[in-house]
Amino acid sequence: ATVVLYQCGTTPPVGGLAETSTALFSVPLESTAVASTSLLPFLRILGVEDRIKYYPEYATAPCVQKLVGCEGADRTMTPSWANATLYAAQAAEVEAVFADYADAPNAVAFSSFADAGLLERAEWVKYLAPFFNKEREAEAFFREQVEAFDAAKAAAAAAAPAVLEDRPTVAWAAKREYYSDEYPEAVVVSFANYKRELTTAANAAILDPSFFSFLEFSDPSLPDLNGTAGVTVTEDQVEFVLTDANRDDMMDLVHGLLELADVIVDETYAFDPASYGLANFTAAFELDGDPAGFPALADGA
Repeated sequence: ATVVLYQCGTTPPVGGLAETSTALFSVPLESTAVASTSLLPFLRILGVEDRIKYYPEYATAPCVQKLVGCEGADRTMTPSWANATLYAAQAAEVEAVFADYADAPNAVAFSSFADAGLLERAEWVKYLAPFFNKEREAEAFFREQVEAFDAAKAAAAAAAPAVLEDRPTVAWAAKREYYSDEYPEAVVVSFANYKRELTTAANAAILDPSFFSFLEFSDPSLPDLNGTAGVTVTEDQVEFVLTDANRDDMMDLVHGLLELADVIVDETYAFDPASYGLANFTAAFELDGDPAGFPALADGA
């Protein structure tokens, strides 16, 4: 897809890319709709949140919530899959719609979440900036992120254990409730590339259960996850699907993994984050409030 931008007050381009482009926009944009929460931090960085007319349903940014509350009207962007007619009508009220996928004549795909690298995801701010004539701000922001990340890595390296094996092991885990047959109840242990980058930068080791299938032949105590019913191993996560019949066996595997972690990053989605705490974590992961055997919980952290 090709998107062509031209400065407001100038003659719209004709021919060439303008003729074959997916969409043509006069910039800076003054009114937008946002169908994906992943975009909102980038708009905040560029200082253009006030140009959003419709917001994604699960937006949590304080400024966005305040803007919605001040308007006194429903400003929720209807997903295209939920009501295509209403989505199209809302899209027609603004100059551009930013979404995960371009699914309207004036929609622009913004998929920073699909980039594997940590800084590469942050760099998407430079893709968004030209829509608002904010290229200079985007460049400055990204440069700051690179410098801050490099400084944090250097500080972690200076404080790292002298022996590689003494590095802490970090597990990124989430308990997912049942949403549908496609997304059943499960525990997910993630080792996505950007999480691996963060963990390595902190001079820690990420818990990657996918290696167990390769190590099982030399250490029979490790489960062969690829050969275990209810377990799905992909390139960036291991998913343990829970059913009434297999729950005990699946949670035994999960507990065995969490016992290997010195640090657990709980990525469980909390509908009320302010009330979510250690008790919720131990309940979700069926630890019965007993931290014994789990180094990450030994101090009640």
